[in-house]
Parts: sequence; C-alpha cells; structure tokens
Amino acid sequence: IYQKHSTNAAGSTGDGLAAAIRAGAKLSDMEFVQFHPTGLKNSSILISESARGAGGHLLNAKGERFTDELQPRDALSRAIADEIERGGEVFLDIRHLGEAFINHELPQERKLAKLYENVDPVHELIPIKPVAHYTMGGIAVDGDSQTAVSGLFAAGECANHNVHGANRLGGNSLMELVVFGRQAGENAAKMAAGKSGVTEDTEQLKIDRNFVQGIKHFTNQIDFYEKRYFIGNIFYNNAGIKRNEMGLKAVLGAIRQIQKELPFMGPKDKSKSYNTNLVEFIEFGNMVELAEIMAVGAISRNESRGAHFREDMPTRNDAVYGAHTISWRKDGILCMDFLNKY
Repeated sequence: IYQKHSTNAAGSTGDGLAAAIRAGAKLSDMEFVQFHPTGLKNSSILISESARGAGGHLLNAKGERFTDELQPRDALSRAIADEIERGGEVFLDIRHLGEAFINHELPQERKLAKLYENVDPVHELIPIKPVAHYTMGGIAVDGDSQTAVSGLFAAGECANHNVHGANRLGGNSLMELVVFGRQAGENAAKMAAGKSGVTEDTEQLKIDRNFVQGIKHFTNQIDFYEKRYFIGNIFYNNAGIKRNEMGLKAVLGAIRQIQKELPFMGPKDKSKSYNTNLVEFIEFGNMVELAEIMAVGAISRNESRGAHFREDMPTRNDAVYGAHTISWRKDGILCMDFLNKY
C-alpha cells in the first residue's frame, strides 16, 4: 500500500489477506503499521538498526543531533518526520566509526548507501526517511492458528496471533513465524488426515473464472499504475507515522472513489498467458480492498497506541479502545467492531 515508501517488495500487496476475508475470515488490528526510522531517502531500502546500535548518529540539515537514536521505532520515526516537516533533511552519520569498523561491522549498510544513494558513508552522510516496514495486524486466528474459515490456517506476518500488540519489537516476528508456522502446519496436517478425498468446489471455480473474464471487459481509461503510486503517497502522508481525523477521512474518500473507478482501470494486455498486467491489476484490487480496511480501523480508533499515533488524539484510552479491531465482510459490506479486550 505504501508504494515508494516501504521496505517491502512491490509485489507485497496483501493478496493472502484479501483472499482470506473474501472467503469469510476476519482481519484484526489492520490500523497498526510499523515504520522503520531509517530507510534510504530515494529508494526506501532499509538501513539496519545495527548502524545506530553501533554508534551512528542522526543529524538534521544543520548537522545537529536532534533526538535519542536508540528510542523505540515509533517515537524515533515521529522525531524524524517532525524534522523533515520543518523543511529539513535527516541524515544517518557513521563517519566517526571509521572505515575499518564500517567494513567489518556494517559492510551491507555501506554497500546499500553507495548503490542506491551514491554516497559512501565512510566519508559522507546517508540521507534517510522513515518507511513502512511491518503490519502488526493480519488474519485473525485462534490459539491453534485456525481462522474463522474451517480448514484455513495462517501464520507469519499475514496473521495476527496478538503477540506484537501495537508495536512489534525487532526480531520477534521471526520467533513468531517459527512457533506458529509449525503449529499451523501440524494442525492443518491433522485436519487433512481426517478427511477422505478432495472435493472440487465447482461453484467457486465458476466465480473465479467469471471474475477474470469480467476484468477483460474493463476499459483502461485510467492508469491503475499511477493510482497505485497515488495511494502510496496519500497513505504515507495521511495514514502513516502521524495521523488525524481529517487526513484519514481524505484517505478513505480517495480509496472509495478508486473502488468505484476500478472498471475503468483494467489491464491493457488482454492475452490469456503470461499476462503480468492482469496479475498486477488483481494485486492492485487486493491492495485497494485492504487500504479501505486500514483506513476505517485508523479512523475508528480515536486514541494513540503504539505505531498508531493520532495527532488529534495523542493519548491512550484503555477504557474505550483497549481492544482489538475486527473486520469482516457480510454480503460484500465491510463491517468492523472492537472485540477481545487486551
């Protein structure tokens, strides 16, 4: 969703989550998106926290240190965003660590800075900005990694096992994946072992074929690739590190307008094989579906909690919002509620 402002690959468009909610699963806490403080300014490629952990400094346009470089990601991202809003750039400075140390301890960081920003951090400052990095929310699962759809299990970043709360600690997602990935696999295997034969869902196949055939009749008056970058920018600026009601409602309005315009954004390539244009359009549709859910969740949570920071509601409100947002579709209509108190 945060195209051009994310550490994730361009193809990470939430296809699994979109398929799950269409199948009847529920999504939870989709408003919680973690931003990494130090992405390269022009490419959004991540510069590891090890650079700051090793003693790197953050400098503003005046060459001054302006914040504690080792504070949590959300607080540090906001501090950097504030500095950029004041009209200045922000840089990561590791020059004082010396070439020998950088080559031994931070070789990847030096390589990335040279390759994507054309700067050598041994001698130059690295221009950075906060970038979208991780989604704390995901497909709602129970204690067995089972979703609301019988036989559908989920694990990893696509799922929400409620272990990260509103602000994930670095590295914890790997442990989550190892633990719940094994659990989900074992439970899925047990369920499959109790089933005899495979029944083809001919009705669903018909729906999917009709869906793809229908897309081929869409016009291409509007370039969905341009809209993809438009969504990335409006989300980064209004539903990113700092949020407020006006900005979030502008995001939701833009997304719902794009939903109406989808029949005019069809792929130009009408071929039946190796049609990447068609694939990318389907991915775009999935992205738009999740964007609506994220915006509705962020508007509904009138407080600040972890990575969800509302400028107009800067404090936490446990009495009202100490709960998970749950989203689902009923007869195609998006529904959302607060469930399961923390």
